[in-house]
Amino acid sequence: MRKLPGAKRINVGKSFAMIFHKKIMTDNRFRKIETYIFFLVLILNLIPVLSVRFFPTLDGPVHLYNSNLINHLLTGDHSRLHDFFEFNPEPVPNWTGHFILSFFNLFLPAFLAEKMLLMLYLTGLPVFFRRMVKTIAPENYFMSYLIFPFTYSYLFFQGFYSFSLAIVFLLITLNYWIKHEDQMFSFKGILTLTLFMVLLYFSHIFVFELGLLLIGLNILVKGAYGLYNGSFSLKEMLTIFFKKCGILILSSIIPLILSCRYVLSRPFEADSYVGNAQLIAWLKNLRPYVTLDIVEKPAEEINTKILFYLIVSLFFIVIYGRLIKIKFFEKYPFRSFFSDRVKKPVSSNDFWLLAAGVMLLLYFILPDSFGSGSYISTRLELLFYILFIIWLSIQYLPKWVMLLLVMVILFCSFRLDSCYIVTAKKLDLVATSCNNASAYIEPNSIVLPLNYSDDWYYVHLSNYLGIDKPIVLLENYECGKDYFPLRWKTRLIPLSISENIKPWQSCCTNWKNILSDSTTKIDYIFVLGNMDATTDSCNNAIKQIIRKSYTQIYTTEYCRLYRGKKR
Repeated sequence: MRKLPGAKRINVGKSFAMIFHKKIMTDNRFRKIETYIFFLVLILNLIPVLSVRFFPTLDGPVHLYNSNLINHLLTGDHSRLHDFFEFNPEPVPNWTGHFILSFFNLFLPAFLAEKMLLMLYLTGLPVFFRRMVKTIAPENYFMSYLIFPFTYSYLFFQGFYSFSLAIVFLLITLNYWIKHEDQMFSFKGILTLTLFMVLLYFSHIFVFELGLLLIGLNILVKGAYGLYNGSFSLKEMLTIFFKKCGILILSSIIPLILSCRYVLSRPFEADSYVGNAQLIAWLKNLRPYVTLDIVEKPAEEINTKILFYLIVSLFFIVIYGRLIKIKFFEKYPFRSFFSDRVKKPVSSNDFWLLAAGVMLLLYFILPDSFGSGSYISTRLELLFYILFIIWLSIQYLPKWVMLLLVMVILFCSFRLDSCYIVTAKKLDLVATSCNNASAYIEPNSIVLPLNYSDDWYYVHLSNYLGIDKPIVLLENYECGKDYFPLRWKTRLIPLSISENIKPWQSCCTNWKNILSDSTTKIDYIFVLGNMDATTDSCNNAIKQIIRKSYTQIYTTEYCRLYRGKKR
Protein backbone atom coordinates (compact mmCIF):
# COMPACT_ATOMS: atom_id res chain seq x y z
CA MET A 1 0.00 0.00 0.00
CA ARG A 2 1.44 3.37 -1.06
CA LYS A 3 2.07 5.82 1.78
CA LEU A 4 0.55 9.24 1.71
CA PRO A 5 2.97 12.11 0.93
CA GLY A 6 2.57 13.61 4.39
CA ALA A 7 3.24 10.39 6.27
CA LYS A 8 6.98 10.74 6.16
CA ARG A 9 6.83 14.27 7.43
CA ILE A 10 4.60 13.18 10.32
CA ASN A 11 7.00 10.36 11.19
CA VAL A 12 9.91 12.79 11.12
CA GLY A 13 7.96 15.11 13.45
CA LYS A 14 7.19 12.20 15.74
CA SER A 15 10.80 11.10 15.75
CA PHE A 16 12.04 14.59 16.61
CA ALA A 17 9.48 14.94 19.39
CA MET A 18 10.40 11.51 20.74
CA ILE A 19 14.08 12.40 20.77
CA PHE A 20 13.38 15.75 22.43
CA HIS A 21 11.14 14.21 25.06
CA LYS A 22 13.00 10.98 25.85
CA LYS A 23 16.62 11.77 25.05
CA ILE A 24 17.22 15.45 25.67
CA MET A 25 14.82 16.45 28.45
CA THR A 26 15.52 13.35 30.52
CA ASP A 27 19.29 13.33 29.99
CA ASN A 28 21.33 13.96 33.14
CA ARG A 29 23.77 16.19 31.28
CA PHE A 30 20.91 18.35 30.08
CA ARG A 31 19.61 18.62 33.64
CA LYS A 32 23.00 19.84 34.84
CA ILE A 33 23.16 22.39 32.02
CA GLU A 34 19.61 23.47 32.80
CA THR A 35 20.58 24.05 36.44
CA TYR A 36 23.30 26.46 35.31
CA ILE A 37 20.82 28.15 32.99
CA PHE A 38 18.39 28.62 35.89
CA PHE A 39 21.03 30.31 38.04
CA LEU A 40 22.13 32.43 35.09
CA VAL A 41 18.54 33.67 34.72
CA LEU A 42 18.49 34.20 38.49
CA ILE A 43 21.54 36.48 38.22
CA LEU A 44 20.15 38.33 35.19
CA ASN A 45 16.98 38.97 37.16
CA LEU A 46 19.09 40.89 39.70
CA ILE A 47 20.30 43.45 37.15
CA PRO A 48 17.72 46.12 38.12
CA VAL A 49 19.10 46.04 41.68
CA LEU A 50 22.77 45.64 40.73
CA SER A 51 22.74 48.33 38.04
CA VAL A 52 22.40 51.20 40.54
CA ARG A 53 23.93 52.25 43.85
CA PHE A 54 20.55 52.64 45.51
CA PHE A 55 17.40 50.78 44.53
CA PRO A 56 14.84 53.03 46.23
CA THR A 57 11.43 51.72 47.13
CA LEU A 58 8.70 53.79 48.75
CA ASP A 59 9.32 52.75 52.37
CA GLY A 60 12.77 51.22 51.84
CA PRO A 61 14.77 54.35 52.85
CA VAL A 62 12.90 54.50 56.18
CA HIS A 63 13.61 50.83 56.90
CA LEU A 64 17.29 51.32 56.11
CA TYR A 65 17.50 54.45 58.27
CA ASN A 66 15.80 52.78 61.23
CA SER A 67 18.02 49.71 60.93
CA ASN A 68 20.98 52.08 61.34
CA LEU A 69 19.28 53.65 64.37
CA ILE A 70 18.76 50.20 65.89
CA ASN A 71 22.47 49.43 65.66
CA HIS A 72 23.47 52.77 67.17
CA LEU A 73 20.92 52.50 69.98
CA LEU A 74 22.22 49.03 70.85
CA THR A 75 25.96 49.54 70.44
CA GLY A 76 26.72 53.24 70.77
CA ASP A 77 26.47 55.89 73.45
CA HIS A 78 24.48 58.41 71.46
CA SER A 79 22.48 60.34 74.06
CA ARG A 80 20.84 62.47 71.37
CA LEU A 81 19.34 59.40 69.74
CA HIS A 82 18.19 58.01 73.08
CA ASP A 83 16.42 61.31 73.76
CA PHE A 84 14.26 60.85 70.68
CA PHE A 85 13.90 57.10 70.04
CA GLU A 86 13.13 53.97 72.00
CA PHE A 87 12.45 50.34 71.19
CA ASN A 88 8.86 49.22 70.91
CA PRO A 89 8.41 46.86 73.90
CA GLU A 90 5.74 44.90 72.03
CA PRO A 91 6.98 41.94 69.92
CA VAL A 92 5.47 43.36 66.73
CA PRO A 93 5.28 41.30 63.51
CA ASN A 94 7.52 43.58 61.47
CA TRP A 95 10.96 42.74 62.76
CA THR A 96 12.48 40.46 60.10
CA GLY A 97 13.33 43.06 57.47
CA HIS A 98 14.82 45.43 60.09
CA PHE A 99 16.79 42.63 61.73
CA ILE A 100 18.35 41.55 58.41
CA LEU A 101 19.21 45.13 57.45
CA SER A 102 20.68 45.81 60.91
CA PHE A 103 22.77 42.64 60.72
CA PHE A 104 24.30 43.50 57.34
CA ASN A 105 24.72 47.12 58.43
CA LEU A 106 27.10 46.00 61.18
CA PHE A 107 29.88 45.19 58.69
CA LEU A 108 28.72 46.58 55.32
CA PRO A 109 27.99 50.08 54.02
CA ALA A 110 24.29 50.85 54.15
CA PHE A 111 23.75 50.71 50.39
CA LEU A 112 25.27 47.20 50.31
CA ALA A 113 23.18 46.12 53.31
CA GLU A 114 20.11 47.19 51.37
CA LYS A 115 21.27 45.24 48.30
CA MET A 116 21.87 42.12 50.38
CA LEU A 117 18.31 42.17 51.69
CA LEU A 118 16.87 42.79 48.23
CA MET A 119 18.94 39.96 46.76
CA LEU A 120 17.90 37.60 49.56
CA TYR A 121 14.31 38.10 48.50
CA LEU A 122 14.92 38.13 44.73
CA THR A 123 16.93 34.90 44.87
CA GLY A 124 14.98 33.25 47.68
CA LEU A 125 11.61 33.42 45.93
CA PRO A 126 12.70 31.66 42.69
CA VAL A 127 14.92 29.12 44.48
CA PHE A 128 12.29 28.00 46.98
CA PHE A 129 9.56 28.09 44.34
CA ARG A 130 11.73 25.71 42.31
CA ARG A 131 12.23 23.49 45.36
CA MET A 132 8.49 23.37 45.86
CA VAL A 133 7.92 22.31 42.25
CA LYS A 134 10.65 19.65 42.45
CA THR A 135 9.22 18.34 45.72
CA ILE A 136 5.75 17.83 44.25
CA ALA A 137 6.54 17.04 40.58
CA PRO A 138 10.31 16.51 40.11
CA GLU A 139 10.12 16.07 36.34
CA ASN A 140 8.43 19.49 36.00
CA TYR A 141 11.56 21.36 37.09
CA PHE A 142 11.40 23.30 33.81
CA MET A 143 8.22 25.01 35.01
CA SER A 144 10.08 26.72 37.84
CA TYR A 145 10.94 29.57 35.44
CA LEU A 146 7.31 30.61 35.70
CA ILE A 147 8.10 32.53 38.89
CA PHE A 148 10.58 35.04 37.47
CA PRO A 149 8.08 37.66 36.20
CA PHE A 150 6.45 37.55 39.64
CA THR A 151 9.50 38.56 41.69
CA TYR A 152 9.37 42.36 41.33
CA SER A 153 5.95 42.96 42.79
CA TYR A 154 4.14 46.23 43.46
CA LEU A 155 4.40 45.59 47.20
CA PHE A 156 8.13 45.02 46.80
CA PHE A 157 8.39 48.47 45.18
CA GLN A 158 6.32 49.83 48.05
CA GLY A 159 9.18 48.78 50.30
CA PHE A 160 7.20 46.12 52.16
CA TYR A 161 10.35 44.13 52.84
CA SER A 162 9.04 42.03 55.72
CA PHE A 163 5.95 41.06 53.75
CA SER A 164 8.06 40.12 50.71
CA LEU A 165 10.38 38.01 52.84
CA ALA A 166 7.33 36.43 54.50
CA ILE A 167 6.26 35.07 51.08
CA VAL A 168 9.64 33.31 50.80
CA PHE A 169 9.32 31.92 54.34
CA LEU A 170 5.78 30.78 53.53
CA LEU A 171 7.09 28.70 50.61
CA ILE A 172 9.79 27.23 52.86
CA THR A 173 7.23 26.36 55.55
CA LEU A 174 4.75 24.80 53.12
CA ASN A 175 7.51 22.81 51.43
CA TYR A 176 8.72 21.55 54.81
CA TRP A 177 5.21 20.52 55.79
CA ILE A 178 4.59 18.65 52.53
CA LYS A 179 7.88 16.76 52.77
CA HIS A 180 7.65 15.89 56.47
CA GLU A 181 3.97 15.91 57.42
CA ASP A 182 4.01 12.17 58.15
CA GLN A 183 7.12 12.53 60.36
CA MET A 184 5.95 15.72 62.04
CA PHE A 185 5.07 13.94 65.29
CA SER A 186 8.69 13.84 66.48
CA PHE A 187 10.16 16.48 68.78
CA LYS A 188 12.47 17.65 65.99
CA GLY A 189 9.56 18.03 63.57
CA ILE A 190 7.47 20.04 66.04
CA LEU A 191 10.43 22.26 66.99
CA THR A 192 11.33 22.96 63.35
CA LEU A 193 7.75 23.82 62.45
CA THR A 194 7.53 26.06 65.53
CA LEU A 195 10.61 27.99 64.39
CA PHE A 196 9.12 28.45 60.93
CA MET A 197 5.82 29.68 62.38
CA VAL A 198 7.56 32.15 64.70
CA LEU A 199 9.62 33.39 61.74
CA LEU A 200 6.44 33.85 59.72
CA TYR A 201 4.81 35.84 62.50
CA PHE A 202 7.77 38.19 62.96
CA SER A 203 7.88 38.69 59.19
CA HIS A 204 4.20 39.48 58.69
CA ILE A 205 1.12 38.62 60.73
CA PHE A 206 -1.14 38.40 57.66
CA VAL A 207 1.11 35.86 55.93
CA PHE A 208 1.39 33.89 59.17
CA GLU A 209 -2.41 33.67 59.41
CA LEU A 210 -2.70 32.63 55.77
CA GLY A 211 0.06 30.05 56.33
CA LEU A 212 -2.02 28.50 59.11
CA LEU A 213 -5.04 28.49 56.81
CA LEU A 214 -3.13 26.87 53.95
CA ILE A 215 -1.60 24.10 56.07
CA GLY A 216 -4.99 23.40 57.65
CA LEU A 217 -6.52 23.27 54.18
CA ASN A 218 -3.77 20.89 53.06
CA ILE A 219 -4.54 18.54 55.96
CA LEU A 220 -8.22 18.59 55.05
CA VAL A 221 -7.64 17.99 51.32
CA LYS A 222 -5.17 15.14 51.90
CA GLY A 223 -7.60 13.48 54.28
CA ALA A 224 -10.56 13.88 51.94
CA TYR A 225 -8.54 12.57 48.98
CA GLY A 226 -7.39 9.54 50.99
CA LEU A 227 -11.02 8.80 51.80
CA TYR A 228 -11.98 9.36 48.14
CA ASN A 229 -9.45 6.89 46.71
CA GLY A 230 -9.96 4.34 49.48
CA SER A 231 -6.55 4.69 51.16
CA PHE A 232 -8.17 4.67 54.59
CA SER A 233 -11.52 4.64 56.30
CA LEU A 234 -13.46 7.58 57.71
CA LYS A 235 -12.28 6.76 61.23
CA GLU A 236 -8.65 6.62 60.13
CA MET A 237 -9.05 9.85 58.19
CA LEU A 238 -10.49 11.67 61.19
CA THR A 239 -7.75 10.33 63.47
CA ILE A 240 -5.00 11.53 61.13
CA PHE A 241 -6.79 14.84 60.60
CA PHE A 242 -7.05 15.67 64.31
CA LYS A 243 -3.48 14.54 65.02
CA LYS A 244 -2.05 16.76 62.30
CA CYS A 245 -4.22 19.69 63.35
CA GLY A 246 -3.00 19.20 66.92
CA ILE A 247 0.63 19.31 65.75
CA LEU A 248 -0.09 22.45 63.73
CA ILE A 249 -1.74 24.23 66.68
CA LEU A 250 0.97 23.13 69.10
CA SER A 251 3.69 24.42 66.78
CA SER A 252 1.86 27.72 66.31
CA ILE A 253 0.78 28.40 69.89
CA ILE A 254 3.38 31.13 70.55
CA PRO A 255 2.72 33.20 67.40
CA LEU A 256 -1.02 32.58 67.85
CA ILE A 257 -0.93 34.18 71.30
CA LEU A 258 1.16 37.06 69.98
CA SER A 259 -1.24 37.53 67.05
CA CYS A 260 -4.29 37.67 69.30
CA ARG A 261 -2.58 40.17 71.57
CA TYR A 262 -1.52 42.28 68.59
CA VAL A 263 -4.99 42.38 67.01
CA LEU A 264 -6.97 42.91 70.23
CA SER A 265 -4.71 45.73 71.45
CA ARG A 266 -5.46 47.92 68.43
CA PRO A 267 -8.58 49.97 67.77
CA PHE A 268 -10.88 48.88 64.99
CA GLU A 269 -11.11 51.41 62.18
CA ALA A 270 -13.55 51.83 59.33
CA ASP A 271 -13.10 49.28 56.55
CA SER A 272 -12.31 50.40 53.02
CA TYR A 273 -13.44 48.28 50.06
CA VAL A 274 -12.50 48.22 46.38
CA GLY A 275 -15.31 47.72 43.86
CA ASN A 276 -15.64 44.36 42.12
CA ALA A 277 -15.16 45.95 38.69
CA GLN A 278 -11.83 47.38 39.83
CA LEU A 279 -10.81 44.07 41.40
CA ILE A 280 -11.52 42.24 38.13
CA ALA A 281 -9.51 44.84 36.19
CA TRP A 282 -6.61 44.33 38.62
CA LEU A 283 -6.75 40.58 38.02
CA LYS A 284 -6.50 41.07 34.26
CA ASN A 285 -3.63 43.55 34.56
CA LEU A 286 -1.77 41.51 37.21
CA ARG A 287 -1.98 44.54 39.50
CA PRO A 288 0.54 43.21 42.06
CA TYR A 289 3.19 43.26 39.34
CA VAL A 290 2.70 46.77 37.96
CA THR A 291 5.06 49.15 39.76
CA LEU A 292 4.72 52.78 40.80
CA ASP A 293 6.34 54.47 37.79
CA ILE A 294 3.65 56.19 35.71
CA VAL A 295 5.95 56.53 32.66
CA GLU A 296 6.83 52.84 32.57
CA LYS A 297 3.35 51.62 33.52
CA PRO A 298 2.00 51.21 29.93
CA ALA A 299 5.03 49.11 28.92
CA GLU A 300 4.67 47.02 32.07
CA GLU A 301 0.95 46.42 31.52
CA ILE A 302 1.58 45.08 28.01
CA ASN A 303 3.78 42.35 29.46
CA THR A 304 1.56 41.65 32.46
CA LYS A 305 -1.44 41.24 30.15
CA ILE A 306 0.54 38.76 28.04
CA LEU A 307 1.31 36.86 31.23
CA PHE A 308 -2.34 36.93 32.28
CA TYR A 309 -3.61 35.47 29.00
CA LEU A 310 -0.79 32.93 29.00
CA ILE A 311 -1.77 31.76 32.48
CA VAL A 312 -5.45 31.59 31.55
CA SER A 313 -4.67 29.64 28.36
CA LEU A 314 -2.47 27.22 30.27
CA PHE A 315 -5.24 26.72 32.83
CA PHE A 316 -7.75 25.71 30.15
CA ILE A 317 -5.22 23.40 28.49
CA VAL A 318 -4.67 21.64 31.80
CA ILE A 319 -8.40 21.38 32.54
CA TYR A 320 -9.09 20.14 29.01
CA GLY A 321 -6.42 17.50 29.41
CA ARG A 322 -7.82 16.47 32.76
CA LEU A 323 -11.44 16.07 31.78
CA ILE A 324 -11.31 15.20 28.09
CA LYS A 325 -9.03 13.06 25.95
CA ILE A 326 -7.01 15.61 24.04
CA LYS A 327 -7.58 14.81 20.38
CA PHE A 328 -4.82 17.12 19.28
CA PHE A 329 -2.14 15.16 21.08
CA GLU A 330 -3.38 11.77 19.87
CA LYS A 331 -1.41 12.28 16.62
CA TYR A 332 1.85 12.63 18.54
CA PRO A 333 3.93 10.53 20.91
CA PHE A 334 2.45 12.53 23.79
CA ARG A 335 -0.88 10.80 23.37
CA SER A 336 -0.17 8.57 26.35
CA PHE A 337 1.32 11.41 28.35
CA PHE A 338 -2.01 12.41 29.83
CA SER A 339 -3.69 9.02 29.89
CA ASP A 340 -0.74 7.42 31.72
CA ARG A 341 -0.60 10.06 34.39
CA VAL A 342 -4.10 11.39 34.79
CA LYS A 343 -5.94 8.34 36.06
CA LYS A 344 -8.55 10.46 37.83
CA PRO A 345 -9.76 13.99 37.20
CA VAL A 346 -8.89 14.93 40.79
CA SER A 347 -5.52 14.73 42.54
CA SER A 348 -4.33 15.55 46.05
CA ASN A 349 -2.05 18.13 44.44
CA ASP A 350 -5.17 20.05 43.47
CA PHE A 351 -4.86 21.44 46.96
CA TRP A 352 -2.88 24.27 45.32
CA LEU A 353 -5.78 25.10 43.01
CA LEU A 354 -8.18 25.06 45.95
CA ALA A 355 -5.78 27.24 47.97
CA ALA A 356 -5.58 29.72 45.09
CA GLY A 357 -9.38 29.68 44.92
CA VAL A 358 -9.61 30.49 48.63
CA MET A 359 -7.26 33.48 48.12
CA LEU A 360 -9.42 34.62 45.21
CA LEU A 361 -12.58 34.32 47.30
CA LEU A 362 -11.02 36.35 50.12
CA TYR A 363 -9.85 38.85 47.50
CA PHE A 364 -13.46 39.65 46.66
CA ILE A 365 -14.78 39.42 50.23
CA LEU A 366 -12.26 41.16 52.48
CA PRO A 367 -11.84 44.95 52.59
CA ASP A 368 -8.75 46.53 51.08
CA SER A 369 -7.87 48.03 54.45
CA PHE A 370 -9.00 47.57 58.03
CA GLY A 371 -7.35 48.61 61.27
CA SER A 372 -3.61 48.87 60.71
CA GLY A 373 -3.77 46.58 57.67
CA SER A 374 -3.64 48.02 54.17
CA TYR A 375 -3.31 46.82 50.57
CA ILE A 376 -5.17 43.66 51.59
CA SER A 377 -6.60 43.16 48.09
CA THR A 378 -3.18 43.47 46.45
CA ARG A 379 -1.63 41.07 48.96
CA LEU A 380 -4.34 38.49 48.36
CA GLU A 381 -4.07 38.83 44.59
CA LEU A 382 -0.31 38.37 44.81
CA LEU A 383 -0.73 35.21 46.89
CA PHE A 384 -3.46 33.98 44.54
CA TYR A 385 -1.13 34.16 41.55
CA ILE A 386 1.78 32.51 43.35
CA LEU A 387 -0.38 29.59 44.54
CA PHE A 388 -2.02 29.34 41.13
CA ILE A 389 1.27 29.14 39.23
CA ILE A 390 2.47 26.48 41.70
CA TRP A 391 -0.54 24.42 40.67
CA LEU A 392 0.13 25.07 36.99
CA SER A 393 3.79 24.20 37.43
CA ILE A 394 3.10 20.72 38.78
CA GLN A 395 0.68 19.70 36.04
CA TYR A 396 1.68 17.09 33.48
CA LEU A 397 2.41 18.77 30.18
CA PRO A 398 4.48 17.75 27.15
CA LYS A 399 8.02 18.98 27.53
CA TRP A 400 7.88 20.96 24.30
CA VAL A 401 4.90 22.87 25.70
CA MET A 402 6.96 23.62 28.80
CA LEU A 403 9.86 24.82 26.65
CA LEU A 404 7.68 27.19 24.63
CA LEU A 405 6.07 28.43 27.82
CA VAL A 406 9.45 29.12 29.41
CA MET A 407 10.60 31.09 26.37
CA VAL A 408 7.55 33.37 26.51
CA ILE A 409 7.84 33.72 30.29
CA LEU A 410 11.49 34.74 30.12
CA PHE A 411 10.77 37.17 27.29
CA CYS A 412 8.14 38.94 29.42
CA SER A 413 10.35 38.77 32.50
CA PHE A 414 13.30 40.46 30.82
CA ARG A 415 11.03 43.06 29.24
CA LEU A 416 9.69 43.89 32.70
CA ASP A 417 13.25 44.02 34.08
CA SER A 418 14.14 46.62 31.46
CA CYS A 419 11.28 48.79 32.75
CA TYR A 420 12.51 48.38 36.31
CA ILE A 421 16.03 49.40 35.29
CA VAL A 422 14.71 52.70 33.85
CA THR A 423 12.77 53.39 37.04
CA ALA A 424 15.70 52.43 39.29
CA LYS A 425 18.18 54.69 37.50
CA LYS A 426 15.87 57.67 37.75
CA LEU A 427 15.31 57.14 41.47
CA ASP A 428 18.97 56.39 42.13
CA LEU A 429 19.97 59.90 41.00
CA VAL A 430 17.74 61.50 43.64
CA ALA A 431 18.63 58.96 46.34
CA THR A 432 22.36 59.42 45.74
CA SER A 433 21.96 63.20 45.90
CA CYS A 434 20.20 62.86 49.26
CA ASN A 435 22.82 60.48 50.61
CA ASN A 436 25.72 62.70 49.48
CA ALA A 437 24.26 65.57 51.52
CA SER A 438 24.82 63.55 54.71
CA ALA A 439 28.58 64.16 54.35
CA TYR A 440 27.91 67.77 55.41
CA ILE A 441 25.93 66.80 58.51
CA GLU A 442 27.59 66.29 61.89
CA PRO A 443 26.74 63.08 63.80
CA ASN A 444 24.00 63.35 66.45
CA SER A 445 22.46 66.34 64.71
CA ILE A 446 18.75 67.06 64.37
CA VAL A 447 17.65 67.40 60.76
CA LEU A 448 14.29 68.67 59.52
CA PRO A 449 13.50 67.33 56.01
CA LEU A 450 11.02 69.29 53.90
CA ASN A 451 9.66 67.57 50.81
CA TYR A 452 8.64 69.90 47.97
CA SER A 453 8.85 67.31 45.22
CA ASP A 454 5.91 66.75 42.90
CA ASP A 455 6.54 62.99 42.92
CA TRP A 456 4.84 61.33 45.88
CA TYR A 457 7.25 58.40 45.49
CA TYR A 458 10.00 60.69 46.84
CA VAL A 459 8.26 61.18 50.17
CA HIS A 460 10.81 59.15 52.21
CA LEU A 461 13.97 59.62 50.13
CA SER A 462 15.27 62.11 52.69
CA ASN A 463 15.86 59.14 55.01
CA TYR A 464 18.96 58.31 52.96
CA LEU A 465 20.55 61.17 54.93
CA GLY A 466 20.69 59.00 58.04
CA ILE A 467 21.70 55.56 56.78
CA ASP A 468 25.44 55.90 57.48
CA LYS A 469 25.69 57.91 60.71
CA PRO A 470 23.63 58.65 63.86
CA ILE A 471 21.26 61.46 62.91
CA VAL A 472 17.82 62.43 64.22
CA LEU A 473 15.56 62.86 61.18
CA LEU A 474 12.24 64.43 62.04
CA GLU A 475 10.60 62.75 59.03
CA ASN A 476 10.38 59.17 60.28
CA TYR A 477 6.87 57.87 59.79
CA GLU A 478 7.69 54.41 61.19
CA CYS A 479 8.28 55.79 64.66
CA GLY A 480 4.81 57.31 64.59
CA LYS A 481 3.26 53.85 64.10
CA ASP A 482 2.87 51.15 66.72
CA TYR A 483 3.79 48.18 64.54
CA PHE A 484 7.51 48.83 63.92
CA PRO A 485 10.58 48.13 66.12
CA LEU A 486 11.26 51.80 67.01
CA ARG A 487 9.03 54.64 68.16
CA TRP A 488 9.34 58.30 69.12
CA LYS A 489 10.26 59.00 72.71
CA THR A 490 9.01 62.57 72.75
CA ARG A 491 5.67 64.13 71.82
CA LEU A 492 7.39 67.24 70.49
CA ILE A 493 7.82 65.67 67.06
CA PRO A 494 5.00 65.50 64.50
CA LEU A 495 4.65 61.77 64.39
CA SER A 496 3.85 61.20 60.74
CA ILE A 497 3.51 62.81 57.37
CA SER A 498 0.79 61.59 55.07
CA GLU A 499 2.23 59.77 52.07
CA ASN A 500 -0.18 61.48 49.70
CA ILE A 501 -0.14 65.00 51.16
CA LYS A 502 2.90 67.24 50.95
CA PRO A 503 4.37 68.28 54.31
CA TRP A 504 3.67 71.98 53.87
CA GLN A 505 -0.02 71.09 53.38
CA SER A 506 -0.40 68.75 56.35
CA CYS A 507 2.27 69.66 58.90
CA CYS A 508 3.41 73.12 57.90
CA THR A 509 2.12 74.72 61.10
CA ASN A 510 3.93 72.15 63.23
CA TRP A 511 7.21 72.63 61.39
CA LYS A 512 6.85 76.43 61.58
CA ASN A 513 6.22 76.30 65.32
CA ILE A 514 9.25 74.08 65.90
CA LEU A 515 11.48 76.36 63.85
CA SER A 516 10.14 79.45 65.64
CA ASP A 517 10.60 77.95 69.11
CA SER A 518 13.91 79.23 70.47
CA THR A 519 14.16 76.29 72.87
CA THR A 520 14.21 73.80 70.01
CA LYS A 521 17.47 73.56 68.08
CA ILE A 522 17.12 72.27 64.54
CA ASP A 523 20.72 71.84 63.37
CA TYR A 524 20.00 71.33 59.66
CA ILE A 525 17.14 71.76 57.23
CA PHE A 526 17.03 69.54 54.16
CA VAL A 527 14.83 70.58 51.24
CA LEU A 528 13.90 68.09 48.53
CA GLY A 529 12.44 69.65 45.38
CA ASN A 530 11.72 73.28 44.54
CA MET A 531 10.78 75.18 47.67
CA ASP A 532 10.26 78.43 45.73
CA ALA A 533 7.37 76.93 43.76
CA THR A 534 5.10 77.22 46.81
CA THR A 535 4.04 80.68 47.97
CA ASP A 536 1.43 80.15 50.71
CA SER A 537 1.77 82.11 53.95
CA CYS A 538 2.98 79.20 56.04
CA ASN A 539 5.65 78.26 53.54
CA ASN A 540 6.74 81.90 53.23
CA ALA A 541 7.18 81.98 57.01
CA ILE A 542 9.41 78.89 56.87
CA LYS A 543 11.52 80.43 54.08
CA GLN A 544 11.91 83.60 56.12
CA ILE A 545 13.13 81.60 59.13
CA ILE A 546 15.60 79.73 56.92
CA ARG A 547 16.99 82.96 55.43
CA LYS A 548 17.40 84.46 58.89
CA SER A 549 18.82 81.53 60.86
CA TYR A 550 20.36 79.09 58.35
CA THR A 551 23.12 79.01 55.74
CA GLN A 552 22.99 76.95 52.55
CA ILE A 553 25.93 74.50 52.46
CA TYR A 554 24.93 71.93 49.80
CA THR A 555 22.87 72.15 46.65
CA THR A 556 22.10 69.93 43.65
CA GLU A 557 19.41 69.74 41.01
CA TYR A 558 17.25 67.75 43.43
CA CYS A 559 17.91 69.08 46.93
CA ARG A 560 19.45 71.69 49.21
CA LEU A 561 20.91 71.51 52.70
CA TYR A 562 20.95 74.38 55.21
CA ARG A 563 22.97 74.55 58.44
CA GLY A 564 21.88 76.56 61.45
CA LYS A 565 23.85 79.68 62.23
CA LYS A 566 25.60 79.93 65.57
CA ARG A 567 23.50 81.75 68.13
